[in-house]
Amino acid sequence: MTLRDAFLDTRYGTAKERFRLSPTRGPAPSWGSAGHSWAVVTARNPGAQAQPEPANEAAHRRLGDRTAHLQRLSAINGEGDWQEEALLLLELSLLQAVQLGREFGQAAVLFGAGGRAALVWCGPGSVRVERFWAVVHPDAAHSSPCIL
Repeated sequence: MTLRDAFLDTRYGTAKERFRLSPTRGPAPSWGSAGHSWAVVTARNPGAQAQPEPANEAAHRRLGDRTAHLQRLSAINGEGDWQEEALLLLELSLLQAVQLGREFGQAAVLFGAGGRAALVWCGPGSVRVERFWAVVHPDAAHSSPCIL
């Protein structure tokens, strides 16, 4: 499985409302109100390489400190062995999302506006954007997300 396949084959979002990237439109997550931007960013496992848990915890704390001034939700990326803490940042620009992804060594971040979502590759020399829809996963419970 390629890294791209892994990004496309997992769920993202809050503990109570998860979504998948989809080529077709479906029910959008509750935070994806029309016209409002959001991004999912993690600091764990930079470069898509597994890191020791203490290093991941420290990186996540740094991301939390770095984004403390923003409206954000506690989020989860992935599933199983690759499930990791993330932050869902509200009203963030694409440029800000990419800058955070690069700052924390991430291969990609998710950026959305309303129900539209993009897998944004944060390579050092260029940015590549793949457009999708954020579609709520059918197993996800629907309730209000918890703002940090």
